[in-house]
Amino acid sequence: MALDELGGAALVAVSNLYAGRRTGEREALERTVFVTQDDEEMLARKDTDAATVVTPDHWHAQASIDAGNAGMEVYCKSRWTRHRRQQVVCGAPRDRRIIQLGSQRVSSVLYQKANENQKANELIVAIGKLNWVRLL
Repeated sequence: MALDELGGAALVAVSNLYAGRRTGEREALERTVFVTQDDEEMLARKDTDAATVVTPDHWHAQASIDAGNAGMEVYCKSRWTRHRRQQVVCGAPRDRRIIQLGSQRVSSVLYQKANENQKANELIVAIGKLNWVRLL
């Protein structure tokens, strides 16, 4: 597991609403990790110093705030809008907890390749004629 390879950190708890994913997580982890569907149960644990928030977009802000208020440092995998960022900043605990926002998707090799193609004016050749574009 990548977290274990870093050293000094270990996965101790996972919360997931969906039973099928909880079962899969239990099977994928080679050691005992606390797995629950109840975020509050996970946030109440005393052996957890940090949380990674990976939720549907509309839950990112509240999950990040809740983890910060539980005394955890937070990394939130999210495509953040200004509104959500303001929600987290305004709701963040005032005891200097770290809440970091990020997005792995736009750092992927696929985005780098698309950027290179665009700069070389080869984007249309690489992906074909664009019929529709949606920007968020």
